[in-house]
Amino acid sequence: MENRYVVLTGARNNAGDFLIKHRAKKLFAELRPDREIVDYDGWVSLNESQLEVINNSRALILLGGPSLQTKMYPGIYPLVEDLDNIIPPIIPMGVGWGSVSGEWKATHAYGLSDKTLDLLRRNQKLISVRDYYTHNLLLNYGFDNVLMTGCPAMYSIEHINKKPCYSSMIKNVSFSCGVSFPLSRKLSDINKRLILSLRDLFESSRFKVIFHHSTPATISSAVNKPRKSLYDAQKKLIEWLDTSGIAWKDISGSAEAIEDHYSNCDFHIGYRVHAHVFMASQSKPTLLIAEDGRGVGIGNVLGGLWFDGSCQDNFNIRMAKKLRNLGILKKETYMRLLKKNSYMASPFMPEDIVAQGQYEMDNDFPRCCQNRLNIDRHFGIMKRFISELP
Repeated sequence: MENRYVVLTGARNNAGDFLIKHRAKKLFAELRPDREIVDYDGWVSLNESQLEVINNSRALILLGGPSLQTKMYPGIYPLVEDLDNIIPPIIPMGVGWGSVSGEWKATHAYGLSDKTLDLLRRNQKLISVRDYYTHNLLLNYGFDNVLMTGCPAMYSIEHINKKPCYSSMIKNVSFSCGVSFPLSRKLSDINKRLILSLRDLFESSRFKVIFHHSTPATISSAVNKPRKSLYDAQKKLIEWLDTSGIAWKDISGSAEAIEDHYSNCDFHIGYRVHAHVFMASQSKPTLLIAEDGRGVGIGNVLGGLWFDGSCQDNFNIRMAKKLRNLGILKKETYMRLLKKNSYMASPFMPEDIVAQGQYEMDNDFPRCCQNRLNIDRHFGIMKRFISELP
């Protein structure tokens, strides 16, 4: 048995997934230098040579992301056909739910398949989750070995327990583009109003719209293309940005890209959870717009400045999916219904976000300061989890 861990990650395209892997490796290097780390792509089945490496390791770690879904196994992690062929414990680390709903009551109605439950029950060690919504839904399934460690990306070792010092000079401002706007023309229009409002608010600063998934600028070199609806919607948005004279940047595909960009950012506003997490980890001002349960979960962990924008009409989504699965709705009709009805965004969002962002800047970021405190308090729990790994 070798002194190593094998980690399975989902880092293909989304910049945030690369940040999770990068920060997790730094945590292991700091807290478990006695273990070598080998990482494999989590979305493909394990081959014989990989299985041999795993079975001579101390643990197989399922790392981060909203991977705790109905068909986590074999949908998110195909692994192997027979889990008994994996000898060491299979340990989730920093995993979160993938709910479209940001409501607490959804943790009681969140379905996990029998195969997924079999996977989770194989682990007699601690399970690490990234938010309290995920923690609660696993408690509802009878798991009593769950620690809420937060996402590994929350922890920048050099910033732990250091008092934040916010600059009064906001030179570089980033708006991170979400993934729900292709589902709703109304939300798409509201986002454009928000972008224009932020550009005007920060007229003396360098303002950019940031894409965490591939755009036409990087798709030729991307490991994995984002879903077509998102790619097409981003392409149209970029055309509008160019016409409006608004700068944009694609940071998909690597941890270096997301770190390089946000390390030089003075204020982040937007939908991307790991833009928010990165900025919070470095004690920088950030405002998260939570577009679904993933964002709501992180927003509740970090506290700070965030808005619940998870305004999806879940009844319409469920009914459209059922009719589509039954073959009653054609794909084109299904997509039209989603675009028309699935996301009931607040029309007041642009004005509210501008007003609250302005208040935060005028008063030395009183809510953003909460992020540092909450990260530091949860770091001890992450340390406990890592120290108790085999």
